[in-house]
Amino acid sequence: MYVGAAIALPRSSDGKPSDGSQSYPERPHNQNAYLQVKWAQDTLARQKAAEGMPVVVGIPSMTFGEYDPGNSTGSFVIEMANRTLPGYVAGKRNVVYAGDAGRGLVRVCEDGHPGERYLICGENLTMQQLMAKIATVTGAPEPKEIPLAAAKLVSEQVVKVRSHRARLMMRERLAPAFKRKWLDRVPLLKGKKPW
Repeated sequence: MYVGAAIALPRSSDGKPSDGSQSYPERPHNQNAYLQVKWAQDTLARQKAAEGMPVVVGIPSMTFGEYDPGNSTGSFVIEMANRTLPGYVAGKRNVVYAGDAGRGLVRVCEDGHPGERYLICGENLTMQQLMAKIATVTGAPEPKEIPLAAAKLVSEQVVKVRSHRARLMMRERLAPAFKRKWLDRVPLLKGKKPW
């Protein structure tokens, strides 16, 4: 099994939630390192499956759970709780509890068909709805929305003064702002509780 990432899937052209069947026709133009690596890995996994290797692809959506201080999802919770998150960029996300994502990945291993992608999804939320939920859980005030152009400008200034690791983290955190998409479960999991 290859564990992919939703960032490596293009948005659905019809505006509906992505079902995992979409693929970039060529290398994505966005040079975000995480996107580029996940796209290359997804392409290789599907290529190997087409050549006969029994590979399935499981793609958890934006995952939240215990013990996840991480660079992106866990840091939203930590920064809100610490009241250090300056704001968020509007968009759409699908979020899933980490335990459910793990159970979904096991299900994909057990019942998935080689060469197929399986989205492990939870709830489609706007970023405002997600921030409101995190604010409720942490007891912190809800951060304000920041226009994407302003967030890019601030991140470029941060990039100039922060450490290499902090610069990479800032770029990686902004990357999903360009994706703005919701996801939908694929047929293997649709209509069944996968976990």
